[in-house]
Amino acid sequence: MTLVFTVILAGLSCTPINITIVHTTDMHGWYYGHRHDASEDADIADLYSLITLMKAKQTEHNIVLAIDSGDLIDGTGFSELTRPKGRFVFDVMAKMPFDAMSIGNHELQNAESMTYMADSFVTAMSGRYLAGQTVHKSPSKSMGAPYRLVSLPNTQGRLLIIGFVLNMQSASTEVTQQTVETFLNDARLNPIWKDPTIKAIICPCHFGTNDGLVTTIKNKIRGHFPSTPVVFLCGHTHVTGVDTPDDNSISQQAGFYFHNLGIVSFQLDVSASKTSNSLSNSRFEQIETIHTSSFSGPNSQSFTHDLWNSPEAVSIRDFVNLKVQSLGLNTQIGCSPRTWILPKYGPKGTNEDRVFAMHLLRIRDDLKKGPVFVDDLYTIDMYNFAIYLFANITGSDLNALLISDSSMANTDDDGSTEWFMENGQLFHLGGSNIRTNRAKNGKFKDDHNVGKVTPTEGKIYDLFVDSNIAGIVQNKLNKIAPGKYSWKATGTTFRPIFRKYIEEEMKC
Repeated sequence: MTLVFTVILAGLSCTPINITIVHTTDMHGWYYGHRHDASEDADIADLYSLITLMKAKQTEHNIVLAIDSGDLIDGTGFSELTRPKGRFVFDVMAKMPFDAMSIGNHELQNAESMTYMADSFVTAMSGRYLAGQTVHKSPSKSMGAPYRLVSLPNTQGRLLIIGFVLNMQSASTEVTQQTVETFLNDARLNPIWKDPTIKAIICPCHFGTNDGLVTTIKNKIRGHFPSTPVVFLCGHTHVTGVDTPDDNSISQQAGFYFHNLGIVSFQLDVSASKTSNSLSNSRFEQIETIHTSSFSGPNSQSFTHDLWNSPEAVSIRDFVNLKVQSLGLNTQIGCSPRTWILPKYGPKGTNEDRVFAMHLLRIRDDLKKGPVFVDDLYTIDMYNFAIYLFANITGSDLNALLISDSSMANTDDDGSTEWFMENGQLFHLGGSNIRTNRAKNGKFKDDHNVGKVTPTEGKIYDLFVDSNIAGIVQNKLNKIAPGKYSWKATGTTFRPIFRKYIEEEMKC
């Protein structure tokens, strides 16, 4: 199903230039389709074909841009199993006909990846990769350009594309990370604020459509370009949506994990003394429509499947498939009887009754019914965090912890809840489903075994948690039973626990 959003911001101009933007974000290594969902079989080669064919039909009055808003890596074995992490991803994306890509927080978290990007990927992108407020500490290396200017036909002006990433404290030590606020006043941007040829501004931003940083950037722009159309192409939150920061701007976030494309269309009247515009037809296209059915491009021209397989597209697909095979990601390790998660093979504690707790953002995908492959271990568990143990917790104290967390489910610092597993059964604690937007899109089925843990009074439990929430759980237990419980390392991580369960309990 295609989700359609239409936002009319101003009247149509008499002699417009039509701008169409194909937007992607948060692909996280999902470049070879969704093996468990035949309706989402499109891959990165299909995207190459779509962008290339749309650009081939450009005219001086119909311009097509392709822009990505970051987080290319982390999320599949194709991304995780290379050294440096994401090497194959960067090699593929350097071949893609994007007009601009902005950096994401996941690109900023691995020093080896950033070195490879600076040495290879950024150079290959030739000014099309936008580093936002990120600067490499080595004077000889660049993480990308601060902005890009794209000329309109017939010297009718230029489009400014400027990238941003959320303010973060966990960036690699390889780089210096300015805040968005500081970057907006960076001397490198002085030339653009005074450029009268800029007719529209496009901001690939790695934060959500309603983030306060959108307002911060919009206010800075409006100080120099009061009525120029501004398009914010957002990411990071994995929540699709559209917002209108002011009458001449729009913010849109396309889908994550290559589920859908965002399409933004707007018109410029560059002949007018004051630029008028219509930011219209902001919509989302499900990613499978570019592969399994025709897709309408500029002037409603259709591209059908028989035009897809250019030599370049085939080369990209062959490269990806070969690497997926060589990494062993197609190796089948079990068969899931239904769509759920049942990791009961945890580290040994002192008690038979055990509860596992996983941070909401640690479980990134469903375990689908049917064959289970090595790659599923990486799509479900992106981080492979260490597991910690709180031993010998009484049923009453554990129950108090769960009740406490339920009441605080949406008030943690990061707005997250946790996943709890009791004796091998997965339970979700709190009021919101993992990935609320996917639940709305029908990705969550009734056969998910999700519920609430109810510890038994008088029993003694071992509580296993991932390292990301160990501190949160410790603080809550300290309030319930001061000084009684403390966590210790188990020497294992979640991914091998999960694999062992699938291999031993989900045999085909």
